[in-house]
Amino acid sequence: MRELVAMSRAPSARDCKSRAELITPFSDFAKVKAAAEPAQFALLIVDHDDNRSLAEIKALYRAWGCGLLIYATAHHNWPKGDKPPAPRWWGVIPLSRAVDADAWLSMREALTALVGCDPAAARIQQGFYAPGLIGTCPKYTSLDATDRASPDSMDSDAPLLREIAVHLADKAGPATKGGARKQPHRKAPTMRLL
Repeated sequence: MRELVAMSRAPSARDCKSRAELITPFSDFAKVKAAAEPAQFALLIVDHDDNRSLAEIKALYRAWGCGLLIYATAHHNWPKGDKPPAPRWWGVIPLSRAVDADAWLSMREALTALVGCDPAAARIQQGFYAPGLIGTCPKYTSLDATDRASPDSMDSDAPLLREIAVHLADKAGPATKGGARKQPHRKAPTMRLL
């Protein structure tokens, strides 16, 4: 995480996004599902491709009080495909303990839904690009709040994990006649949320 913070403070210049370093939030360098499934994950990643200012993004995470790095994406304030120029950010939350793929995927899907972001970024093998500037990029900026405590995946009192647990419980649906909740299609996370 220290290396990523350093890159966000001094982003490299490049002529296109494809020349940026691709980072995976899991313990393997391959961006393929087969490499991600058995891996351990130590970062929650959110793709804020939704035209919000840095102040708005910061406010989304403030209540959780957790460690966080936010930095401008390669397409920040640039047109992207048929979309007009707009603010675009990566949000990176370091976890104090790595989790398995099932737990991470549940956490990431819940977090993406909670902050209203691009659900495609919740794919298990999805990587993200290191901070960088393309050509004459409009003003690049980042926010480093990694001095705050990282959420502990085993701490049910961590505000972010409580919020994720509530979201996952709501997603699981109402209790059945016998009082048990219907189970989602995916294997339950191996972390304790509540």
